[in-house]
Amino acid sequence: MQVTWRWQQNKFPEIQKQLPKALQEVCLEIAQSVQADAKSTVPVRTGRLRDSITAEEIKDGAVVYTELHYAPVVEYGGHGSPPRPYLTPAAESNTNHPSMGRLEDKL
Repeated sequence: MQVTWRWQQNKFPEIQKQLPKALQEVCLEIAQSVQADAKSTVPVRTGRLRDSITAEEIKDGAVVYTELHYAPVVEYGGHGSPPRPYLTPAAESNTNHPSMGRLEDKL
C-alpha cells in the first residue's frame, strides 16, 4: 500500500503583501547602479554634472536624473557639441542587473 502526502499552501496573499516593498528595493538598487555607472562615464570638466547625477526613490519605483540645464546637451549633443552619452549607456548596461534575479529571494 502506497501513501502519498501532499501539502499545499496558498502563499499568494503573503507574496502580494511583500511584492510592492520588494519591487521598490530592487528599483532603488538598480537606480543606484545606473547612477554609479553614469557618474563613472560622464565627461568631466568641473565635476558639477557628475556630482548632480542623483538616484531617488519615488512612489512607484526609482529615477536617476540631473537638474542641470546642460545635461541633455552633453548626453545628446547640440549647440555645436557632439553627443557624449553617459546616462543612456548606464541605463542600458543595467537592464539585466543582478537585483532582478534576487527579487524572488526578497519574497
